[in-house]
Amino acid sequence: MSTIKRGILLLLSTICLVQVHSGETTYFLVGEPPGRALCRDSYVLPLSKQEDIDHARYLISLGASVFEGANAALVGARVGPGKDGINRNYVDPTFPEWSWHVIEFLRFADRSLIILDGCSIDVENDPVWYRGEDPRQGLIGFWNFTIVRELGPLPLYMSIIPEGRIFSSTGAVSAPTTFIRWKAKRLWQAQTGLQCQVFRGR
Repeated sequence: MSTIKRGILLLLSTICLVQVHSGETTYFLVGEPPGRALCRDSYVLPLSKQEDIDHARYLISLGASVFEGANAALVGARVGPGKDGINRNYVDPTFPEWSWHVIEFLRFADRSLIILDGCSIDVENDPVWYRGEDPRQGLIGFWNFTIVRELGPLPLYMSIIPEGRIFSSTGAVSAPTTFIRWKAKRLWQAQTGLQCQVFRGR
């Protein structure tokens, strides 16, 4: 194999295994902490204020004990309709995209109204909820959900797909909005038998 081809493969290998970050907003995964899996889904929360980002990181550090005591672990947010290429269920290995996304973070809290409780899939199956057409006004505050992972500021998401099945090569997630078709894609596939998909955030 030529030096150039080796270099291209090395570059693609690195790209497919590394998260690249850019931008000011930091994204976090909101889901169920260890030992509390009921819904088995998740959604993505964008945060921009440093105090909110710091609290989100604090909640992650608590792990399974996050709901022990008053830690303001619940996420209060407003959602709206539309796929944004970012909000997906990353608990599902196929990363299905939700038909809604967070349009406003409100606050962290220890409790919320019962009508705001639920799961991400409940919102997905209730367009009236995420369109704000009922008394909930698009608000969510899931009782069993908290910040479980930091995803980074507009990260790239890379996945390696053998035989049509999707696997995350980083364990982290990202904002797939623009698919980049690499000129070296065929070389990568020929040498590895794998398909490399690279997504770039907005």
